[in-house]
Amino acid sequence: FAAEIFHDLHDQVMATASRGQDMMMRVKHLEAGLPSVEKAALAQTNHIHFAYTA
Repeated sequence: FAAEIFHDLHDQVMATASRGQDMMMRVKHLEAGLPSVEKAALAQTNHIHFAYTA
């Protein structure tokens, strides 16, 4: 009984770790794209217009 519980727990931990790694890759991808968005936002004189066109 205990072995089954710990096996299920191990599966859940591995699934959570995998999702965490996927999330870190997404964050790194977003961080890589931020400089161009930031540059475009800072170049705008009318930030309201930028919010609706970006």
